[in-house]
Amino acid sequence: QLKRLGCACDYERERFTFDEGYAKAVLKVFVTLFHRGLIYRDSYLVNWCPRCGTAISDLEVAYRETPGTLSRIRYPIVGGGSVTIATTRPETMLGDTAVAVNPSDARYADIVGKTAILPLLGRELKIVADERVDPAFGTGALKITPAHDLTDFEIGRDHGLESVQAIGQDGRVTAAGGPYAGLDVGAAAERILADLERESALVEIEDYAHSVATCDRCSTPVEPLISEQWFMRMDQLKEPASEVVRDGRIRFTPERWGQVYLDWMENLRPWCVSRQLWWGHQLPVWYCDDCGEVVVAETEPQMCTRCAGSKLTRETDVLDTWFSSALWPFATWGWPEHTSDLAYFYPTSVLSTAREIVFLWVARMVMMGLEFVGDVPFNDVYI
Repeated sequence: QLKRLGCACDYERERFTFDEGYAKAVLKVFVTLFHRGLIYRDSYLVNWCPRCGTAISDLEVAYRETPGTLSRIRYPIVGGGSVTIATTRPETMLGDTAVAVNPSDARYADIVGKTAILPLLGRELKIVADERVDPAFGTGALKITPAHDLTDFEIGRDHGLESVQAIGQDGRVTAAGGPYAGLDVGAAAERILADLERESALVEIEDYAHSVATCDRCSTPVEPLISEQWFMRMDQLKEPASEVVRDGRIRFTPERWGQVYLDWMENLRPWCVSRQLWWGHQLPVWYCDDCGEVVVAETEPQMCTRCAGSKLTRETDVLDTWFSSALWPFATWGWPEHTSDLAYFYPTSVLSTAREIVFLWVARMVMMGLEFVGDVPFNDVYI
């Protein structure tokens, strides 16, 4: 097809990210970033696709405006009274561990520090004050489910709240959901609302269109779940990659895409680079069966670096495909070797690309090029 289109490529230089030399470059970059402290493992809230069975990055989430409902639910307070919360996902209340209100919201000043009771399950919930609660949304009182929402996760960490995972990786209610265990999220929501109404805890339900996070690959609604994954810190990498656009070393056409690029860089969070898929570059990580040490190396280690044990098990996760793709401008020319091709062809002049991969690919090529070659990978980005 490229030949029919008239593309004058050098077809003798075809490359694939699984080629032996390229794969070695991928491993070297991962190990180097790990030893620089930029790649780390953590239990954190990630976007989980129940159908694909893997974590996905923020950029692989597509938000779709969807008709739904907003349910107002009454939570009793120990000692008398109640607080009403509003939610678009009643099934997540099974994982509630607190109720939060804004400290400046006078309506709730007298209940901060008290204890609410979770309807249906009877779990005690702390009532806390937090600036991140929007007094204008719903009732102004927010149910806090640290294991299933990013804002709730951060509020939970700051207030020392327990995380109860009520929805599993299969998209069904876990044992923590008590009588609702095993139900898929849709069936659980229907049954919970019916039970709340029977107990006179359901105040009202109103139609409410809202943005639903879905997997860009298969359109399945994404479940935010706490999972142990590998992440890449972006703060050290994003500033140089922003500066080269601000100072004109990289130019976008149309120009407005330069500002779009910079706006995205401003709010960059750590990148979840591990995937639970069969296909991809396997992480160069081994775990010691004897002492639990994590060994990261470009080649398979023969012994543990801490206890010298020989029983090592390799991590089964693979890298996000955009991690290896980010190295394309220089790994295709033989890097990390200082080849004559690399010297001649890097940086290139023009990148012709599509707007939907400006963040997935373009930005990451800029970051990696600056970090590992010390120069921009291209001068003009034509969208």
